[in-house]
Parts: sequence; structure tokens; C-alpha cells
Amino acid sequence: MSSSRDNGRRPVRVSLVVTLKNEAKTVKELLRSIAAQTRLPDELIIADGGSEDETVDLIRSCPQPVPLELLVIPGANISAGRNAAIAAATHDVIAVTDGGCVLDSFWLEKLIEPLEKNSEVALVAGFYAPLVGSWFQGLVACATLPLANEIRADRFMPSARSIAYRRAVWAQVGGYPEWLEIGEDMYFNHAWRKAGVEYRVVPEAVVYWRQRSMFRGVMKQYFRYAEGDGIAGMYPERHLIRFAAYGWLLAGPRLARAIPGYRLLTAGAATIYVERRWRRIPVFLRSWPVSARFAAIPTMPGMLAAIDAAKMAGYISGRWKRLKGETGR
Repeated sequence: MSSSRDNGRRPVRVSLVVTLKNEAKTVKELLRSIAAQTRLPDELIIADGGSEDETVDLIRSCPQPVPLELLVIPGANISAGRNAAIAAATHDVIAVTDGGCVLDSFWLEKLIEPLEKNSEVALVAGFYAPLVGSWFQGLVACATLPLANEIRADRFMPSARSIAYRRAVWAQVGGYPEWLEIGEDMYFNHAWRKAGVEYRVVPEAVVYWRQRSMFRGVMKQYFRYAEGDGIAGMYPERHLIRFAAYGWLLAGPRLARAIPGYRLLTAGAATIYVERRWRRIPVFLRSWPVSARFAAIPTMPGMLAAIDAAKMAGYISGRWKRLKGETGR
């Protein structure tokens, strides 16, 4: 077997950082997936934001093959917890994931490979895929999560579920924004991209992410994501397009009289919008019967519309909070 110094690699030491809160139902699975890595982290730093369940006790009782430091910080949001964990880390390379996730066994090995091979690379974006336990979760995954072959390296924005970088990147951009309750990883992404950080995208470095199992939870999730965008001023063009598209639909009766081919144009645009989600059905719902997969086809437009409504409401809320100065910044 070749050593890690082969193929021009320069081995690095890695601190794996995890933030979580109230993850008693999932934390053991996460810790087992960390212990099963083909390349173990050199240390594990977990920041708990003040769990009110058995999360902390389970972490302390679960044996780990690497040094573990547990920081219990009641009231800390994700940014504050992550910043504290990174500040406590002792190594130059920081790998990041979150509670509620399960790591592919090759995740860390694949994630840090570009950092070992090229000293100019300062950040590596891994990928994420859904954990689907129900038909509804599969439907949500189809509506919201890309397949690996859909992403473009020049546009892909990694999630804090699957990313690694040199500590200097975190310091250069001022860490994660502690004034932002949600969407902090996208804000961090914009900051390092603006700074011109050299990065690589590694779709093979996969973290599995558990989907919300109830409709109300999904609506709240995407409301909060969009609210974070509004507070931070992120993606204004994307949200403007969404408002314009649904405004076009609501004005349908009037526009149909004024614009020849309105219905055909609208149907074509809607099909293009939904078609990519339909193509995910055989992947994310592959373990379900054919009838269940077919049922997802007519259900998808309604799910997309509901999620879009949650995003529009969330963005309005976020912009209003920003306007009133309630962001904590």
C-alpha cells in the first residue's frame, strides 16, 4: 500500500469541527460515521449550543478514536459555536460538518486530498446527499437538493455540512457572522469567494443529510433560509426572479388577453422549472415502488410552489428586519 506521501501529497493535520443542539436521536450515528472514516481527523471539536435533551451525555459516553473536546455554550447560535470550536482547534486544516448528518466513510480522505496535493488550494467544497426515510422526505429532496452531475464548480456554494479549509481562510474573512442566525455558511461562502480564495470542488466527499419529515417543518426551514438571505442581503436577484415569476402567474387572466401565446409560454417555463426535479425522482426515490415514484410527478409542482411561498414570505420578513435594524449586526 502506498503511503500518504506518494503522488506529491504533503500530509496535513486536521481538526474536525461539529456544531449541534438537541441531537440525541442522531448524534450516535454521526459519531459512528466519524469513527468509521478511512482517514480519521486528528482531533474532534464539538460545540453544543445548550442541548436540553441527552445530546451532551451521549457524546461523553460514546468512545472516540481521536481526541475529543466538547464545548457546551448555552445560547450560542451556529456561527458562535462554530467560531468557538475553530478557535479551540489546534491544527491548520479545519473540516466542518453539522449535527443531523452522517459522513460517508471516505468523506474526510476525499475532502482533504486537494489540500495535501496542492499548497495553493486553501478550501475544498464537499458535497451532500439526502437521508431519505419516507416518501415525503424523498419528495422534498427531489424538490430542493441537486444531483452531483447538476453542479458547476464555478458556481457551487458548499454547505457547512461538507467543507474543509485552511485556518487562514477563516481568519481572513473574519469567521462566521455571529449576528446571522441562519444562512451563515452562505455568507461565509460569499466572503471567501470575494477574497479570491483558491478552492476545489470534490463531489465524491459526501455527507448525508437528514430531511425534515413533516410539511410544517419543511416550510419553516425554507422560510428561515430565505429570511437569512433577506437579513444578510444575499441573493436579491434570485428572490426578485421568484417574485416576478409568481406575479406573472397571478396576473394570468389579464396577461392572457394581452399577450398572444401567454398560456403556452407559461406552461413551457413551468415545465422547464419542474423538469430538473422530476429527473431526481429515480435517484432519491429509487427504493420506493414504481407507483410511488409516479405519484411524485404530479405532486412535485405543488411542493415547489409551497416551498417558494415559504421562501418569499421569509425573504420579506428578513428584508423587513434588516430595514428595522433588528438583525443584531
